Amino acid sequence: MPHIPHHYLLHFFLLFAVLYVVSVLLWTIPLLQLARKADLHYAISLLTLLGPLGVMIAVYILAFSEWKIPHA
Repeated sequence: MPHIPHHYLLHFFLLFAVLYVVSVLLWTIPLLQLARKADLHYAISLLTLLGPLGVMIAVYILAFSEWKIPHA
């Protein structure tokens, strides 16, 4: 196994952490707005912290819940 310098690993993990935070924000903010418009609790959008599985669960909750739409 080749020797990998520690600073390369540190850069990899920092890049991974930044990309994770950006992707969570890119999913959390729109799901938060959808949950508010569907009159559901905002915590549904926090499921994005679980990764792709959490996003899928949040989307299923939003898709199959009853939305309270005001009559025009």
